[in-house]
Amino acid sequence: GHVRFGAKVLISPGSHILDCCPVTIGTRTMIGANATIMSGGHSVFPSNRWPESTSLLDPTADGAPIYIGSDCWFGANVTVLQGVRIGDGCTIGAGSVVVKDIPDRCVAVGNPCRVIKRLDDIPAESMEEYIERFKNGDNGGKMKWAHDGQGGTKWLRE
Repeated sequence: GHVRFGAKVLISPGSHILDCCPVTIGTRTMIGANATIMSGGHSVFPSNRWPESTSLLDPTADGAPIYIGSDCWFGANVTVLQGVRIGDGCTIGAGSVVVKDIPDRCVAVGNPCRVIKRLDDIPAESMEEYIERFKNGDNGGKMKWAHDGQGGTKWLRE
C-alpha cells in the first residue's frame, strides 16, 4: 500500500483510507471514528469518467498525495480529500471536510474546513510532554492525576 504511519498513530473504528496515491500520517496522530481519507479521485467532467477514459481505470489520474502531520487530532467523521497537507499539531473538528491545506498548529472546522484558531501563542510541546506535565499537576491547578481507589487512575478536579 501507499500508507506510511509514524509511531503511536491511533485510527478509530469505522475509518477508511483510500491510498491510490501516497498517504502519510505523522507520529502520535489520533484519527476519530468513521474518518475518511481519500487520496484518489475522478474528473469532474462526465466524459472523462467513462470506462474508455483513464480516470475511471486509474484513480491516481485525478488523485494526489495526502500528508497529515504529527500530534494531530481529528474528531469523528472527518473527511480528508486528495492533495491536502495538514500541518503538525492540528485539531480538525468533528464532521469537517478538509479540501485545502491547514497550516501547523491550528484548530480547523467545517465544510469546507477552515482555520478558526492558531496555536502559535501556546508553546509547542509533544503530546508526551503535555501528558507528563499534566499528570504532574502543572495544569493551572484545575485537575490532578490520581488513583481512583479501584486499581486505576483518572483525572480528578481539585
